Amino acid sequence: MEVAQEYMRNSSSIKDFFSNFLVRRMMIDHTFIFPKMIWLFASFVLLFLRYSPVILGLSYVIIYFLYISVSAVNFLCVRMLLDKFENEGRFYAKMGWVAFTLPMYNFICSWFRLIGSINISNADKQWNSLSFKKESENAQEIVRRDIHNLKGEKH
Repeated sequence: MEVAQEYMRNSSSIKDFFSNFLVRRMMIDHTFIFPKMIWLFASFVLLFLRYSPVILGLSYVIIYFLYISVSAVNFLCVRMLLDKFENEGRFYAKMGWVAFTLPMYNFICSWFRLIGSINISNADKQWNSLSFKKESENAQEIVRRDIHNLKGEKH
């Protein structure tokens, strides 16, 4: 999210939505993340409201097949664009299986985008990256504190 924010500030703007692929991709990815997550959490609520788990499961299967359809169309379009490039076209043709797994990969990435959106909205507006070692130390400290709180100890 921070990279997208810096990119938009320095290189582009929302008015480039129709002319710049990267702007369009970032806007779509980060806009549709919230409906995806809302639908997921709403499914659990719907189960408590006695909706049929079979119907909810079927809705997820249908949505997954729709995502696979979009991935397949994208795959075919790129395949046609690579017709003039023999080596690249052969390599890409072997990657057809990705069209079936891409929706699951995008779903997993949506969680990271959601967490990033929440984190950046709560952070100050400065670049705030930490080293892996520092992040690990912070995570360990939080776990230690939580364990102490669960045990009722003071830290």
